[in-house]
Amino acid sequence: MNKKLDALIKNNPLRVDYYDRYEQIIEDYNLGKEYKSIKEVFDELLNLFGELTEEEKRSGKEKLSEEELAVFDMLNKGKKVKDKERAEVKEAAKNLLKKLQENEFKVVDWTEKSQTKAAVRRAINDYLYSKLPYPTYEDGDIAVKTEVLYNFFESRYRDYGRVI
Repeated sequence: MNKKLDALIKNNPLRVDYYDRYEQIIEDYNLGKEYKSIKEVFDELLNLFGELTEEEKRSGKEKLSEEELAVFDMLNKGKKVKDKERAEVKEAAKNLLKKLQENEFKVVDWTEKSQTKAAVRRAINDYLYSKLPYPTYEDGDIAVKTEVLYNFFESRYRDYGRVI
């Protein structure tokens, strides 16, 4: 269970809720909360494991890579997106990641240079501004999503330029 959780969270930090639920189940059991039987705890863990297995399959169902799914989830978090807009957001997630991987992330040590960091942040903001559906994503939303994605990319793609 820990290995599965670690792998899921590594790919997409928004999955941390699963880890929190796992920790809560274990903590409740250890504290004897509500005097749960071993069978009840085991059933809860099995349910969680089933959800984790479904979550692992979600990128395939969405027709996105794990990385694209993480970007898509970050763009969707806290938003009520209509079906038509969902397709637009999905496409924006895929293309933004591809664009950054082909250009900005190829700069060696891009996270160490203020100019390249600013260029990446601006590229994210400009792309989101031009591709996300309005009015679902207004200027303030785009600014927030830019920061969330920038922070994710900075930690995840720090050494991308060296790998190639």
